[in-house]
Amino acid sequence: MIAKTTLIILCSFLLCTRKNEPKLLYSTPPLVLTENSLTDGLGRFKVEDLPVVDPKCSISLKKNATPLTNKMWKIALNDVEQNMISNNYGTYFAAGRRYTDRVYTRDISFAGILGLNALYPQEMLQSLKVTRIVASRLGYKVSSKEVIKEINAPWEVITDDVKQVMAQYKSNSITRRTDDVVWIWAVDDLFKTHPEIADGKDYTGYNAALLARTMGTKLSENRNTEWGGFGSFHEKVQLPSGLISGSGQQLWTSAAFINICLRANLVLLNSNNK
Repeated sequence: MIAKTTLIILCSFLLCTRKNEPKLLYSTPPLVLTENSLTDGLGRFKVEDLPVVDPKCSISLKKNATPLTNKMWKIALNDVEQNMISNNYGTYFAAGRRYTDRVYTRDISFAGILGLNALYPQEMLQSLKVTRIVASRLGYKVSSKEVIKEINAPWEVITDDVKQVMAQYKSNSITRRTDDVVWIWAVDDLFKTHPEIADGKDYTGYNAALLARTMGTKLSENRNTEWGGFGSFHEKVQLPSGLISGSGQQLWTSAAFINICLRANLVLLNSNNK
């Protein structure tokens, strides 16, 4: 009886210890994500190197989140909030510092699926409504180069300059849209329906390390510095150089890190965002 009780206590202790282990760690050199630093083949930064930000969203992480994860979480929330735009269309999420107040349905949708639906429901609802306002105002207005003659639609050519459509309506014409977001829903549905074909491995640490390096171990010298610098989530990584490029404070890159924290069960969703 004593041995059985001891075994139960030991198992409970081991389960508790494992539950409280730090999450979002990765070590496969040259990419190494520790509790306090990120290293890749181009450089290294420590948690104290990153900027201190104070996002409005008060939702926090659990106690087993590492110091670096906690700081990245706040930066992700701050990056998201810096994308809030207000103009004649209303208030909505832009796609990143580089893209000013353009309305990108795909970016907003991706960001919502990745995590903003959970953390910013009202802002997401308004943003999705704005995309419909833009679509209704655009209708079939296109540049002369974007008419698809094979499709019998009431095309309305308003300019010969493709960029003028974006300048006037803050979004691309209907023929410039993409439906890549459907890919996410398809893969998610596939793995939920047939979990046996997924490998079952935990990729959250690896995913976190990849997103951590977009904060700027080494930024491309060819990018516009006004798009943001070190210490925010960036849009893309150039290959084969591995240099960080594109827009800083990128909406869906920030949302992707939020998604990782959600999948790792690190987020205290019961801490209200008020």
